[in-house]
Amino acid sequence: MKSFSPTFPILLFLLAGLMANAQSGGIKLTPIATHYTDRFDQASAEIVAFDAASKRLFFSNAQANYVGILDISKPNAPVLVDSISMAPYGGGVNSVAVFNGKVAVAVESSPKTDPGKVVLFDAQGNFQALYTVGALPDMLTFTPDGTKILTANEGEPSDDYSVDPEGSVSIIDLAAGTVKNVLFTDFNTKAAALRNRGVRLFGKNATVAQDLEPEYLTITANGKKAYVTLQENNAIAIIDIATAKVIDIQALGYKDHLTGTPVMKEFFLNELLNMPELGTPVFKDSLPPVKLSGFSGLFFDRTQSNDSIYVSSRSRSERRSRTHGARGGGR
Repeated sequence: MKSFSPTFPILLFLLAGLMANAQSGGIKLTPIATHYTDRFDQASAEIVAFDAASKRLFFSNAQANYVGILDISKPNAPVLVDSISMAPYGGGVNSVAVFNGKVAVAVESSPKTDPGKVVLFDAQGNFQALYTVGALPDMLTFTPDGTKILTANEGEPSDDYSVDPEGSVSIIDLAAGTVKNVLFTDFNTKAAALRNRGVRLFGKNATVAQDLEPEYLTITANGKKAYVTLQENNAIAIIDIATAKVIDIQALGYKDHLTGTPVMKEFFLNELLNMPELGTPVFKDSLPPVKLSGFSGLFFDRTQSNDSIYVSSRSRSERRSRTHGARGGGR
Protein backbone atom coordinates (compact mmCIF):
# COMPACT_ATOMS: atom_id res chain seq x y z
CA MET A 1 0.00 0.00 0.00
CA LYS A 2 1.47 3.31 -1.03
CA SER A 3 1.32 6.27 1.33
CA PHE A 4 0.88 9.72 -0.17
CA SER A 5 1.95 12.97 1.44
CA PRO A 6 -0.28 16.03 1.10
CA THR A 7 2.45 18.12 -0.57
CA PHE A 8 5.52 17.16 -2.51
CA PRO A 9 8.26 19.78 -2.21
CA ILE A 10 11.76 18.64 -1.35
CA LEU A 11 13.11 20.69 1.55
CA LEU A 12 16.82 21.21 2.13
CA PHE A 13 17.98 22.00 5.66
CA LEU A 14 21.00 23.87 6.97
CA LEU A 15 22.81 21.79 9.61
CA ALA A 16 25.32 24.37 10.82
CA GLY A 17 25.90 24.15 14.56
CA LEU A 18 24.46 20.64 14.64
CA MET A 19 26.87 19.30 17.25
CA ALA A 20 26.46 22.28 19.54
CA ASN A 21 22.70 21.98 19.39
CA ALA A 22 22.84 18.22 19.89
CA GLN A 23 24.97 18.64 23.00
CA SER A 24 22.57 21.20 24.41
CA GLY A 25 19.72 18.70 24.12
CA GLY A 26 18.21 19.55 20.74
CA ILE A 27 18.86 19.71 17.01
CA LYS A 28 17.85 22.79 15.09
CA LEU A 29 17.12 22.44 11.37
CA THR A 30 16.59 25.53 9.26
CA PRO A 31 15.08 25.17 5.76
CA ILE A 32 17.25 26.91 3.17
CA ALA A 33 15.80 25.78 -0.16
CA THR A 34 12.90 23.89 -1.73
CA HIS A 35 12.52 22.05 -5.02
CA TYR A 36 8.95 21.79 -6.27
CA THR A 37 7.70 19.27 -8.79
CA ASP A 38 4.84 20.22 -11.08
CA ARG A 39 2.33 17.96 -9.32
CA PHE A 40 0.35 18.17 -6.09
CA ASP A 41 -0.86 15.21 -4.02
CA GLN A 42 0.25 12.65 -6.62
CA ALA A 43 3.39 11.09 -5.10
CA SER A 44 5.66 13.14 -7.35
CA ALA A 45 8.45 13.37 -4.75
CA GLU A 46 7.84 10.50 -2.38
CA ILE A 47 11.24 8.95 -1.57
CA VAL A 48 14.54 10.87 -1.42
CA ALA A 49 18.09 9.45 -1.24
CA PHE A 50 21.40 11.36 -1.05
CA ASP A 51 24.78 10.49 -2.57
CA ALA A 52 27.49 12.33 -0.64
CA ALA A 53 30.27 11.88 -3.21
CA SER A 54 28.36 13.43 -6.11
CA LYS A 55 26.32 15.77 -3.89
CA ARG A 56 23.18 14.64 -5.64
CA LEU A 57 19.67 13.90 -4.39
CA PHE A 58 17.64 11.20 -6.12
CA PHE A 59 13.85 11.25 -5.71
CA SER A 60 11.05 9.01 -6.93
CA ASN A 61 8.20 10.49 -8.96
CA ALA A 62 5.57 7.76 -9.03
CA GLN A 63 3.04 9.85 -10.92
CA ALA A 64 5.35 10.50 -13.87
CA ASN A 65 7.30 7.24 -13.40
CA TYR A 66 10.80 8.66 -13.23
CA VAL A 67 13.67 9.25 -10.81
CA GLY A 68 14.69 12.90 -10.57
CA ILE A 69 18.30 13.96 -9.98
CA LEU A 70 19.00 17.15 -8.04
CA ASP A 71 22.45 18.74 -7.84
CA ILE A 72 22.79 20.19 -4.33
CA SER A 73 26.47 21.11 -4.44
CA LYS A 74 25.05 24.54 -3.61
CA PRO A 75 22.42 23.53 -1.05
CA ASN A 76 20.64 26.87 -1.14
CA ALA A 77 20.20 26.55 -4.92
CA PRO A 78 19.26 22.97 -5.89
CA VAL A 79 19.21 22.27 -9.63
CA LEU A 80 17.27 19.51 -11.39
CA VAL A 81 20.00 18.17 -13.68
CA ASP A 82 18.30 15.09 -15.09
CA SER A 83 15.53 12.53 -14.76
CA ILE A 84 15.56 8.81 -15.51
CA SER A 85 12.40 7.32 -16.99
CA MET A 86 11.35 4.00 -15.48
CA ALA A 87 8.92 3.26 -18.33
CA PRO A 88 11.30 0.73 -19.94
CA TYR A 89 11.36 -1.25 -16.70
CA GLY A 90 7.79 -1.18 -15.39
CA GLY A 91 4.63 0.69 -14.56
CA GLY A 92 5.67 2.79 -11.57
CA VAL A 93 8.66 3.72 -9.41
CA ASN A 94 8.13 3.03 -5.70
CA SER A 95 11.46 3.55 -3.97
CA VAL A 96 15.06 4.67 -4.44
CA ALA A 97 18.18 4.01 -2.34
CA VAL A 98 21.83 5.07 -2.66
CA PHE A 99 25.13 3.56 -1.50
CA ASN A 100 28.55 4.96 -2.51
CA GLY A 101 27.54 6.05 -5.98
CA LYS A 102 25.17 3.15 -6.64
CA VAL A 103 21.53 4.12 -7.16
CA ALA A 104 18.93 1.35 -6.79
CA VAL A 105 15.33 1.84 -7.91
CA ALA A 106 12.31 -0.37 -7.15
CA VAL A 107 9.78 -0.54 -9.99
CA GLU A 108 6.42 -2.31 -10.00
CA SER A 109 5.19 -4.07 -13.10
CA SER A 110 2.05 -3.44 -15.09
CA PRO A 111 -0.04 -5.20 -13.94
CA LYS A 112 1.27 -4.83 -10.39
CA THR A 113 0.65 -8.51 -9.67
CA ASP A 114 3.53 -9.53 -11.96
CA PRO A 115 7.13 -9.76 -10.67
CA GLY A 116 8.73 -6.35 -10.21
CA LYS A 117 12.17 -5.01 -11.07
CA VAL A 118 15.15 -3.43 -9.35
CA VAL A 119 17.23 -1.22 -11.63
CA LEU A 120 20.77 -0.17 -10.75
CA PHE A 121 22.33 3.08 -11.99
CA ASP A 122 25.45 5.07 -11.20
CA ALA A 123 25.27 8.58 -9.73
CA GLN A 124 25.32 10.07 -13.24
CA GLY A 125 22.18 8.14 -14.18
CA ASN A 126 23.88 5.51 -16.34
CA PHE A 127 22.27 2.06 -16.40
CA GLN A 128 24.23 -0.67 -14.61
CA ALA A 129 22.05 -3.74 -14.04
CA LEU A 130 18.49 -5.09 -13.93
CA TYR A 131 17.07 -7.66 -11.49
CA THR A 132 13.70 -9.41 -11.27
CA VAL A 133 12.16 -9.51 -7.77
CA GLY A 134 8.79 -10.32 -6.20
CA ALA A 135 5.49 -8.67 -7.04
CA LEU A 136 5.11 -4.97 -6.18
CA PRO A 137 8.51 -4.04 -4.66
CA ASP A 138 7.41 -1.20 -2.40
CA MET A 139 10.70 -0.36 -0.70
CA LEU A 140 14.38 -1.26 -0.99
CA THR A 141 17.62 -0.66 0.89
CA PHE A 142 21.29 -1.63 0.83
CA THR A 143 22.93 -3.75 3.51
CA PRO A 144 25.37 -1.74 5.67
CA ASP A 145 28.37 -3.02 3.68
CA GLY A 146 26.70 -2.26 0.34
CA THR A 147 27.07 -5.80 -1.00
CA LYS A 148 23.37 -6.61 -1.13
CA ILE A 149 20.03 -4.95 -1.81
CA LEU A 150 16.85 -6.07 -0.05
CA THR A 151 13.36 -5.30 -1.31
CA ALA A 152 10.02 -5.53 0.48
CA ASN A 153 7.65 -6.98 -2.12
CA GLU A 154 4.11 -6.24 -1.04
CA GLY A 155 2.33 -8.64 -3.37
CA GLU A 156 -0.98 -6.75 -3.36
CA PRO A 157 -3.93 -8.54 -4.99
CA SER A 158 -5.66 -7.24 -8.07
CA ASP A 159 -8.65 -4.97 -7.46
CA ASP A 160 -11.10 -7.83 -8.05
CA TYR A 161 -8.95 -10.30 -6.06
CA SER A 162 -8.73 -12.61 -9.06
CA VAL A 163 -4.93 -12.57 -8.71
CA ASP A 164 -3.21 -12.45 -5.32
CA PRO A 165 0.58 -12.88 -5.52
CA GLU A 166 2.57 -13.93 -2.48
CA GLY A 167 4.29 -11.27 -0.44
CA SER A 168 8.05 -11.73 -0.30
CA VAL A 169 11.45 -10.19 0.37
CA SER A 170 14.13 -10.33 -2.34
CA ILE A 171 17.86 -10.40 -1.55
CA ILE A 172 20.09 -9.25 -4.40
CA ASP A 173 23.77 -10.22 -4.23
CA LEU A 174 25.48 -7.50 -6.26
CA ALA A 175 28.80 -9.34 -6.68
CA ALA A 176 27.19 -12.57 -7.86
CA GLY A 177 24.33 -10.89 -9.70
CA THR A 178 21.83 -13.30 -8.14
CA VAL A 179 18.43 -12.88 -6.49
CA LYS A 180 17.02 -14.97 -3.64
CA ASN A 181 13.34 -14.61 -2.82
CA VAL A 182 12.40 -15.06 0.83
CA LEU A 183 8.93 -16.60 0.93
CA PHE A 184 6.36 -17.12 3.67
CA THR A 185 5.04 -20.46 2.40
CA ASP A 186 6.32 -22.30 5.50
CA PHE A 187 3.64 -20.43 7.46
CA ASN A 188 0.72 -21.55 5.27
CA THR A 189 -0.10 -24.32 7.75
CA LYS A 190 0.20 -22.00 10.76
CA ALA A 191 -2.67 -19.58 10.14
CA ALA A 192 -4.48 -20.43 13.38
CA ALA A 193 -1.33 -20.00 15.47
CA LEU A 194 -0.58 -16.66 13.83
CA ARG A 195 -4.12 -15.42 14.47
CA ASN A 196 -3.81 -16.46 18.11
CA ARG A 197 -0.68 -14.31 18.31
CA GLY A 198 -2.60 -11.36 16.94
CA VAL A 199 -1.49 -11.45 13.30
CA ARG A 200 -4.27 -10.11 11.07
CA LEU A 201 -5.15 -12.50 8.22
CA PHE A 202 -8.15 -11.51 6.16
CA GLY A 203 -7.63 -12.15 2.42
CA LYS A 204 -10.32 -13.80 0.34
CA ASN A 205 -9.43 -17.52 0.32
CA ALA A 206 -5.78 -16.49 0.57
CA THR A 207 -2.94 -18.54 1.95
CA VAL A 208 -0.80 -16.99 4.67
CA ALA A 209 1.94 -16.31 2.11
CA GLN A 210 -0.55 -14.50 -0.11
CA ASP A 211 -2.04 -12.53 2.76
CA LEU A 212 1.23 -11.25 4.24
CA GLU A 213 2.26 -7.98 2.57
CA PRO A 214 5.81 -6.70 3.30
CA GLU A 215 5.80 -2.91 3.28
CA TYR A 216 9.12 -1.69 4.66
CA LEU A 217 12.31 -3.19 6.04
CA THR A 218 15.38 -2.26 8.03
CA ILE A 219 18.64 -4.15 8.47
CA THR A 220 20.71 -4.63 11.62
CA ALA A 221 24.10 -2.91 11.79
CA ASN A 222 25.95 -6.22 11.35
CA GLY A 223 23.93 -7.01 8.22
CA LYS A 224 22.69 -10.35 9.55
CA LYS A 225 18.97 -9.77 10.07
CA ALA A 226 16.20 -7.80 8.45
CA TYR A 227 13.04 -6.65 10.21
CA VAL A 228 10.10 -6.32 7.84
CA THR A 229 6.82 -4.54 8.52
CA LEU A 230 3.68 -6.41 7.48
CA GLN A 231 1.44 -3.36 7.65
CA GLU A 232 -1.92 -4.84 6.71
CA ASN A 233 -1.22 -7.78 9.01
CA ASN A 234 -0.20 -5.74 12.08
CA ALA A 235 3.01 -7.73 12.40
CA ILE A 236 6.77 -7.77 11.84
CA ALA A 237 8.75 -10.55 10.15
CA ILE A 238 12.33 -11.32 11.14
CA ILE A 239 14.57 -12.60 8.34
CA ASP A 240 17.99 -14.25 8.44
CA ILE A 241 19.79 -12.72 5.45
CA ALA A 242 22.50 -15.40 5.10
CA THR A 243 19.99 -18.26 4.81
CA ALA A 244 17.23 -16.19 3.16
CA LYS A 245 14.71 -17.63 5.64
CA VAL A 246 11.96 -16.16 7.80
CA ILE A 247 12.93 -16.70 11.42
CA ASP A 248 9.68 -15.55 13.00
CA ILE A 249 6.56 -13.42 12.64
CA GLN A 250 5.64 -11.26 15.65
CA ALA A 251 2.27 -9.56 16.10
CA LEU A 252 2.28 -5.93 17.21
CA GLY A 253 -0.81 -6.06 19.41
CA TYR A 254 -3.48 -3.40 19.45
CA LYS A 255 -4.58 -0.30 21.28
CA ASP A 256 -8.22 0.19 22.22
CA HIS A 257 -8.71 3.93 21.74
CA LEU A 258 -12.25 3.70 23.11
CA THR A 259 -10.82 3.35 26.62
CA GLY A 260 -9.64 6.96 26.58
CA THR A 261 -6.28 8.63 27.05
CA PRO A 262 -3.78 6.82 29.32
CA VAL A 263 -2.96 8.63 32.57
CA MET A 264 0.49 8.32 34.13
CA LYS A 265 0.72 8.31 37.92
CA GLU A 266 3.83 8.67 40.04
CA PHE A 267 4.06 7.31 43.56
CA PHE A 268 6.47 5.80 46.05
CA LEU A 269 6.76 2.04 45.78
CA ASN A 270 6.92 1.56 49.53
CA GLU A 271 3.63 3.39 50.03
CA LEU A 272 1.97 1.19 47.41
CA LEU A 273 3.20 -2.15 48.77
CA ASN A 274 3.86 -1.27 52.42
CA MET A 275 7.38 -2.61 52.00
CA PRO A 276 10.34 -2.08 54.36
CA GLU A 277 12.89 0.62 53.60
CA LEU A 278 15.80 -0.36 51.39
CA GLY A 279 18.82 -1.43 53.44
CA THR A 280 16.85 -2.88 56.38
CA PRO A 281 17.46 -6.51 57.42
CA VAL A 282 15.23 -9.05 55.71
CA PHE A 283 16.01 -12.14 57.81
CA LYS A 284 16.39 -11.53 61.54
CA ASP A 285 19.71 -12.56 63.07
CA SER A 286 21.03 -13.94 59.79
CA LEU A 287 24.78 -14.31 59.35
CA PRO A 288 25.98 -12.72 57.20
CA PRO A 289 23.19 -10.14 57.36
CA VAL A 290 20.81 -10.13 54.37
CA LYS A 291 19.45 -6.69 53.58
CA LEU A 292 16.76 -5.45 51.24
CA SER A 293 18.47 -4.31 48.05
CA GLY A 294 17.48 -2.27 44.98
CA PHE A 295 14.62 -2.87 42.60
CA SER A 296 14.78 -3.27 38.82
CA GLY A 297 11.98 -4.19 36.45
CA LEU A 298 8.20 -4.05 36.55
CA PHE A 299 5.54 -4.73 39.16
CA PHE A 300 2.02 -5.80 38.22
CA ASP A 301 -0.96 -5.80 40.57
CA ARG A 302 -4.46 -6.85 39.55
CA THR A 303 -6.33 -6.75 42.84
CA GLN A 304 -9.03 -4.17 42.17
CA SER A 305 -11.65 -5.45 39.71
CA ASN A 306 -10.40 -4.69 36.20
CA ASP A 307 -8.01 -1.91 37.18
CA SER A 308 -4.30 -2.59 36.74
CA ILE A 309 -1.30 -0.96 38.36
CA TYR A 310 2.05 -0.96 36.59
CA VAL A 311 5.24 0.11 38.33
CA SER A 312 8.61 0.87 36.75
CA SER A 313 11.62 2.20 38.64
CA ARG A 314 13.05 5.45 37.24
CA SER A 315 16.44 4.74 38.78
CA ARG A 316 17.84 1.38 37.72
CA SER A 317 21.11 -0.01 39.03
CA GLU A 318 23.47 -2.41 37.27
CA ARG A 319 23.37 -4.55 40.43
CA ARG A 320 21.05 -7.51 40.14
CA SER A 321 20.93 -8.83 43.70
CA ARG A 322 17.78 -10.62 44.68
CA THR A 323 15.15 -8.96 46.82
CA HIS A 324 13.77 -11.18 49.58
CA GLY A 325 10.37 -10.86 51.17
CA ALA A 326 8.93 -8.40 48.62
CA ARG A 327 5.20 -8.73 48.18
CA GLY A 328 4.23 -9.35 44.57
CA GLY A 329 7.52 -11.08 43.79
CA GLY A 330 9.20 -7.88 42.60
CA ARG A 331 12.88 -7.71 41.71
